[in-house]
Amino acid sequence: MKAAEQGDEQAQYNIAVLYEKGVGLSLDLDRARYWYEKVLANPRADRGGLKTKQRARQQLAHLYPPEEVTAYEGGRSVVRRSLSGDCVIALQGIVSNEASFKFDDVVKKAAANGCGTPLMLLLESPGGSLIDGITLGREVRFQGLRTVARYDCASACGMIFLGGAERVLARSRARIGFHQASFQTDKDKWCIDSTANSEAEKIRRYLRFVIPANADRVFRMVMETSCNSIEWSYGQNALELGVATTLESEGVDVFGPKADR
Repeated sequence: MKAAEQGDEQAQYNIAVLYEKGVGLSLDLDRARYWYEKVLANPRADRGGLKTKQRARQQLAHLYPPEEVTAYEGGRSVVRRSLSGDCVIALQGIVSNEASFKFDDVVKKAAANGCGTPLMLLLESPGGSLIDGITLGREVRFQGLRTVARYDCASACGMIFLGGAERVLARSRARIGFHQASFQTDKDKWCIDSTANSEAEKIRRYLRFVIPANADRVFRMVMETSCNSIEWSYGQNALELGVATTLESEGVDVFGPKADR
């Protein structure tokens, strides 16, 4: 244990195995995962170190339950359940009509897997259809989900984020982006810069539903930002606008210290 705490990779692996098997130490799968992950984060990169990392990666795969994947046009939704019963739904890919249509099935899968509440929705999307984002965001609010962003989450992704009953920006790269809606054909794109437009009115109504106290401020931000650019909200600004309710590990890079990359 002393060697593991001092950074010895093989000792870290051995401690993980003892926790996993309950030999010499109490059976504790959370601690086993912790030490296997320490092995993977260990800076040792010689042949022996790489072999130990490979073994640790294989052991970790056995300790995590399998993913439930629902594919849709442009991406997928993934449900992962931890051994403790906590669950994460990750939305990975373009926000489309099919993503919105299938989302209810994804939540039902999570419930069938014994997921506790509130569920966490991890947004890993480059955006997509703004109106489909609003539809999905309403469903997120009705389901009482907690939305989390770790990277850029703009346009339709940002609308879904706002649907969270709790909205978390995790680590230093997390930010939410807004801009006007648009009409688009194969050749042309038009920004909707009029507040009288029906699509703009849908955005206004949605904002008043999810963040009523700050809806008008955020709506102005949306309408003053061309559909060809993005206005970002993060950190303290996101809290003041009501875009986010919580900042987590704001000073920590999701990719880790540069020296370890």
